[in-house]
Amino acid sequence: MEDRKAKGKAVKGSAGFSSAGEDLISKLPDSLISQVLLYIPTKEAVRTSVLSNRWKRVWLLIPEFDLDSSEFSDYNAFVRFMDRLLGFCRKENSCLHKLKLSIRKDGNDQSCVTRWIDFVATPKLKHLDVECPLVKRECLEVMPLSLYVCETLVYLRLHRVSLVSFESVSLPRVKTMRLEENVFANEAGLELLISSCPLLDDLSIVRRSDDIVKVVRVRSQTLTSLSLEAAGWDDDDDEGFDHENSGVLIDAPRLKYLNFEDEVSHSKIIGNLGSLTKVNLLGSFYLWDDLQRRNFFTSISGVKDMKIFWQTSMIMGTILPLPQFRNLSCLEAGLYVNCLQILPAFLESFPNLKSLTLVVLYSSRTEEIRLSLVPQCLLSSLKFVEIKGMFWGEPIMEAARRYEGSPCIGEAIGHVSNHSLLTVKMTLKISRFATGFNWRKSFKTLNPSAQFAMEESFSKEKGKCGEGSAGFSSGGEDLISKLPDSLISQILSDLPTKEAVRTSVLSNRWKSLWRLIPVLDLASSELPDYDAFVSFVDRFLGFYREDKPCFHKLKLVIQKDEDDQHCVTRWIDFAATPKLKHLHVDFGLLPRECMEVMPLSLYVCETLLHLTLNWVSLGSFKSVSLPRLKTMRLEANIYANEASLQLLISSCPVLEDLNIVRRPDDNVMVLRVHSQTLTSVSMRVGGGHDDDEVYIEDFDFEGFAVLIDAPRLKYLTFDYELSPIKVISNSGCLTKVSLLGCLCLWDDLATRNFVASISGVKDMNICYDTFEIIKSIMPLPQFCNLSCLEAAILPDSLGSLPKFLESFPNLETLILHICDCSLTLKEEIRLSLVPQCLLSSLGSVELKTSCCGTPTKMQVARYFAKNAVMLKKLVLHVSTLEEKSVVLRDLLALPRRSSTYRLYYKSPYESSVYENPTLEVTKDSIKPSSCNEAIRGCPGLIEESFSKKKRKTVKGSAGFLSAREDLISNLPDSLISEILSYLPTKEAVRTSVLSRSWKNLWLSMPVLDLATYRHSDKNALHCVTRWIDFVATRKLKHLDVEFGPVMLRMEMEVTPLSLYVCETLVYLRLHRVLLCSFKSVSLPRLKTMRLEANVYANELILELLISSCPVLEDLSIVRIPDDNAMVLRVHSQTLTSLSVGYPTNCYLYFGSENPGVLIDAPRLKNLCFQDEQSPSKIISNSSSLTNVNILGDFDLWDSAAQEGGLQKLDMIRTFFTSISGVRDMKISRDAFQNVKCDGREEIRLSLVPQCLLSSLEFVEIKSATFKVPFGLKLARYFAENAVMLKRLVMHSRFNSVREEDILALPRRSSSCQIVYVSEY
Repeated sequence: MEDRKAKGKAVKGSAGFSSAGEDLISKLPDSLISQVLLYIPTKEAVRTSVLSNRWKRVWLLIPEFDLDSSEFSDYNAFVRFMDRLLGFCRKENSCLHKLKLSIRKDGNDQSCVTRWIDFVATPKLKHLDVECPLVKRECLEVMPLSLYVCETLVYLRLHRVSLVSFESVSLPRVKTMRLEENVFANEAGLELLISSCPLLDDLSIVRRSDDIVKVVRVRSQTLTSLSLEAAGWDDDDDEGFDHENSGVLIDAPRLKYLNFEDEVSHSKIIGNLGSLTKVNLLGSFYLWDDLQRRNFFTSISGVKDMKIFWQTSMIMGTILPLPQFRNLSCLEAGLYVNCLQILPAFLESFPNLKSLTLVVLYSSRTEEIRLSLVPQCLLSSLKFVEIKGMFWGEPIMEAARRYEGSPCIGEAIGHVSNHSLLTVKMTLKISRFATGFNWRKSFKTLNPSAQFAMEESFSKEKGKCGEGSAGFSSGGEDLISKLPDSLISQILSDLPTKEAVRTSVLSNRWKSLWRLIPVLDLASSELPDYDAFVSFVDRFLGFYREDKPCFHKLKLVIQKDEDDQHCVTRWIDFAATPKLKHLHVDFGLLPRECMEVMPLSLYVCETLLHLTLNWVSLGSFKSVSLPRLKTMRLEANIYANEASLQLLISSCPVLEDLNIVRRPDDNVMVLRVHSQTLTSVSMRVGGGHDDDEVYIEDFDFEGFAVLIDAPRLKYLTFDYELSPIKVISNSGCLTKVSLLGCLCLWDDLATRNFVASISGVKDMNICYDTFEIIKSIMPLPQFCNLSCLEAAILPDSLGSLPKFLESFPNLETLILHICDCSLTLKEEIRLSLVPQCLLSSLGSVELKTSCCGTPTKMQVARYFAKNAVMLKKLVLHVSTLEEKSVVLRDLLALPRRSSTYRLYYKSPYESSVYENPTLEVTKDSIKPSSCNEAIRGCPGLIEESFSKKKRKTVKGSAGFLSAREDLISNLPDSLISEILSYLPTKEAVRTSVLSRSWKNLWLSMPVLDLATYRHSDKNALHCVTRWIDFVATRKLKHLDVEFGPVMLRMEMEVTPLSLYVCETLVYLRLHRVLLCSFKSVSLPRLKTMRLEANVYANELILELLISSCPVLEDLSIVRIPDDNAMVLRVHSQTLTSLSVGYPTNCYLYFGSENPGVLIDAPRLKNLCFQDEQSPSKIISNSSSLTNVNILGDFDLWDSAAQEGGLQKLDMIRTFFTSISGVRDMKISRDAFQNVKCDGREEIRLSLVPQCLLSSLEFVEIKSATFKVPFGLKLARYFAENAVMLKRLVMHSRFNSVREEDILALPRRSSSCQIVYVSEY
C-alpha cells in the first residue's frame, strides 16, 4: 500500500505544475500569458481556449496572428473566424502588431480582405503579410486606401492583390517591401509607392505579364537591396506582354545588392550605383541590342561580387570585350561547354578577380576548344577556382561516356592552372558517372604550386593530411600554440574581430587569447541582432576594464533602429584612454533624434591619431586636446554650433588630412577651417534625414559659406559643395585642386575671387558644371603655375575652350572629357583663338569621349594638332568599333604644327598591351597604300615623325619669318576680326592703314566702344537714336549709352521703340537719356539694367519697363527730381539685387507731392539706398533679403501720413520691420541721425542688450574725430558688458585716445583681445 502511494507521488519540477498538480501558469497575468502564446503558431494558441474558462479568451489578447484559410474546414468558416477576431479587437479597443494571411479562395467566395486590412491598418500595425495564391485576376482583393497611410508599418508583403489608384502615400517607417504578382492601377502608382518610403531598405518585386506596368521605376535614397523577378509565364502570357516597350529604371545611390531573376524587360537603365557590391543575374535575362547591353554592364562594372547564369553569359559574349570590372573579386558564372573558348576574353574584363566558380553545362554537340589568351587576373590575382559540371541534352550515361577523358573541360582546367601564378586552391565537382577519368593523375601535370581538391557528388574518400600543413609539423604537432600570448594576440589583431573570436573554439589554450587583442573591429550586422551586438561589446570592454590592457583601435559599424538602446557613448567614453590611436564610428541611416552623442573624453584623448565619425552628434564642449591627431573624417554629423566644429579643427596642432561630408541640417552654416599644418582638405555635401525629410535638393543653402585658412594646404577637393560663398586665404602651397559635382557660388564676384585664390595650383581637375560656372567670368585670372589640367566640357561650350586655355600660359598636359556628346550641336564649333600655352608649353593632349560623334572629336583634335607648337603626344579615345577605322584614317590626315609628335588612339575593345611595333610614318611615305597598310598593321598606336629643316627667325619679329613674311595676314578674316575685338576700337581702326587687306577688317568686329570726347564733331551726338535703332535689331547683347552732365533736358536723346523689343539684350545701361512712351516691352533675356539720371514719359513707363523683364536679376536706378517718376514701383519675381538713390549733393524739393519707393521682389537678396530721400518707402515680400546698405542721406517722413495721425516713429518702425530678416546691414551716420527720434544729446550707456550677453564677438570703433571721454566711454561699454567678445578694435586719429588707456580697460570676456590702431 505504501509502495503504491510512493509511485503515485508527482515528480517535482513538472512544467507548469507544483508537486500537488497545481496549475501555476494559469495564475500568471493575462498580459504575460499572451506574450508566451506569441511563440507558438496561432493555430496552437487558439487550441488553448479549451483548457478552461480561464483560457477561453486569453488567445484573443495576442497582438500577432498568422492564419491560413486552408487550415479551416472551408472558406466561409475562415471568414467567420476573422470577423469574430476583429470584432473582439474592435470591442476591446486592442491593436494588432502583426498580421499574416494566406488565403485560398474560389471565384464565388466573398471578398473580405479589403475591410479586414482597412481595420488593422491602425497606428500600431508593424508587420503585414497578405498572400492570395492562385486567384484569378478578376477575383483579386483590393487594398484599402488606409494601408498607404499606415505610419507605423515596418514590413509589407503583398502577393496577388490589386493596388488601386491613390493620391498620396505616407509610409515613413517601412524598411522591407515585397510586391509579388500584383496588379497596379498604373505605372505612376507603383513609382509613387516606392519613392514615398523614406526609410525603405529592402525591396523585392515579382512581376506578372498583366500588371499594367511596362516600365518599373525605382527611385530611393535609402534602398540597399533590390530584387526584380518575373513570375513563371507561359507562352500566352509572353505574347501578350509588350517586350519592346518594357523597361526597368533604377536610381538608388546606396544600393548594395541587386538581383535580376527571369527579368524579361528589354531595357534596363541603372544610375547612381557607386555603392553597388553584389549583383545576381539569374534565369532568363534580356536586353534589346548591343548598345543597351554595353550600357547596362558598364553601369554595374563597380561591383565586387557577381553571379550570372548561362543566358547572361551568352549575352555578355556578344559584346566582348566587356567594360573593365576592376573591383570584382568574386565571380560565379554559368557557361555552355561550347562557349569555353571565349573564357579567356571573358576573364580579361576582371583584372583583379580572386575567386572564380564555373558551372559548365554540357550539350550533345561539342567542338574542340583552343584556349590561348592569358587574361590579366591569372597573372596577378586569381587564387581560388571551383568548376562544377552539369549534363544536358542526351541521356546522362551517354554524355558521361562522351566526356570521360574529353579534352574540353581538361583544357579549361589546364589553362587556368598552368597560367595562374597565384592560384592556391582548385576544386572540381563532377558527377559519379565521370569519375572513370583519372583526374588526380592529370592534376600532377598541372601547376605544382596549386592545391587541388576533387569532390565527387556520390562517393567521397577520406583524405589524409599531408605534410607541411600550415602551423603543424610533419607529425601533426601544433607549433602556433607554443608561441607566447603577446605574439599570438598580435597575429590575431590582423584578422577581423569576428574571425579572431572564432579561434576560441580551437582548444582551452585559445579560449581567451582573442581578448588580448588591442583591436575591436566589428559590425552589428555580423551578429544575429542589435542586442547580441551590445552584449558582445559590453563583455569585450568589461574584460578590458578588469585586466586594464592597452586598447589601440576601435572600429564600430552599426545599424540600429529607433527603439534600440544607446550604448556607443559609454563605449567610446571607456575606450578614449591614453592608449587609443584609431577610432572609427559609423552609423547607417538614422533619424536625427536617435543619434548617439560623443562623450567629452573623446576630445581630450591625447594619443588619438585617426578619427572617423559618421552620423553621430557632437555636443557642446569647452576645450579640445588632440595633440597627435593627423587624420580626421567627419561625415554627415550634427554639431552643437559653428564654433564647436571650428574649435575641433583648430585644436589639432598636427592635423594633416581633413575630410568633411556636410548635411543641410548640421547646425553649421559657415564652416571655418583654420590650421597651420593641414595639407589635404576634402569637402562635399551629403544627404540629411530627420522627421522633416530634409534633403539636399529641397534645401536652401543661402547663407552657407566655407572659409579656409591653411597656409600649408596642398590638396583641395570640393565635391558637390553647395555653399554659395567660398573664401580661401593663404593658399601659396596649394598644389592640386579638384572641383567635382555642382560648385555653387553666390555671384560672378564671388566666383572670380574664389578662382583667383586657387590660381597658384599646379594640377587641377574640374567637372563640366564647374566649367559652365567659371565660363561666365572669363577671362579668368592667370594660372601661371598650372602644368596639368583635367577638365570636362559640354559640346556646346567647346567654343569657349580657347579663351579658357588663355588663362593657363604654362600648361603642359591637358586631359579633356567631352560630355553629353549625344546632344546635337546647334551650330558648328568655332575654335579660332590660339592661347599662349599652345604656342609655348603644351606637350600632351588626351581627348576622352563616351559617345561623341567623330566630326566633333576630330575638329577638336585638328585644332590642337594645327596650333600646338610643342605638342609631343595626342591621344584620342575611340568609343565604338565602327569609329576605329574612321579615326585612324583621319589621324593620318591631320595637319601638324609640331615638328615631331605621336598620335595615339585608345579603344576599350583592344588590349592596352600592343604586340605590333610602333609605326613611323614620314612625310614622303604617306600614300593611300601605305595608309591602308598602317591601319592594318597598327592596332592602337600611330606615330608620325616629320623631319623639317631648321629655319632661323629674326629676333623680335612677332608674326614674321626671316624673309619678313607676314603670317598674321594669312589668317582668315573671321579670326583676325576676333583678335581685333580685344583691342580698343580706336586702336583697331588704326590697323586699316597697314595694307589693303587690313583696310576694312575692323568693320567686321562685333564690338564698338567709343567716347564722344575723342571726336571733334559734336553734331554726331544727335544721331544716337537712329544708331541704337539700327543695332537693336542685329543680335545686340550689350548696350551702354552715356551722356555727359552738361546735357540739358531738352537736348536729351530719345531711345527708339526697337530697343524695348530687343530679345537678345542681356545688359543695358542708359545714362541721361529720355525714355519715351511705349505700349509693350519684350526683353526676355535682360539680366542687368542700369538706369541713371534719365527722364521718363511717366511713372507707368518705368514700372512697365522693370516688370517686363522676366529674368532680370540686377537693377540699379539713380533718380533725379524732375524725372517724371514721383513713385518708383519695382515689381519683379526674379530680382536679386536692387540699388536706388539720388545723385550726391542733389537738392530735392518735393513741394506738395510726396515721392516714394514701393518694392515687391520676393527673391531680393541685396538692397542698397544711396542718398534716397523719398519720404515714403514700402517693402513687401522681403523674406529672402540678406544684405541691406543704407548710405548717405536717408529719411522717412510723409506729411500726408502726419495729417492722418501717423507719427514719424511709427513710419520708421514699419520700414525697419520690413527689413528685419536681413543678415548683414550697413547704415551711414546721416541715415542713423535722421531716423533717431528721441532728441537726446547726453550719452547714456546703461542698458545692456541681449546680443552683448549671448553672441557679440567682434567690435570695431572708427571715427574721424571724437572727444576723449566719449571714445573711452564707448569702448569701456563694450568691454565691460560683452560676455562673448573676442576682439575689440579701436581706431584713434591724431592720437585722440591714448593706447595705454584703451589697453587698460576692464574686460568681461576672458578671451577678449583689444587692438589699438593709430591713424594720422
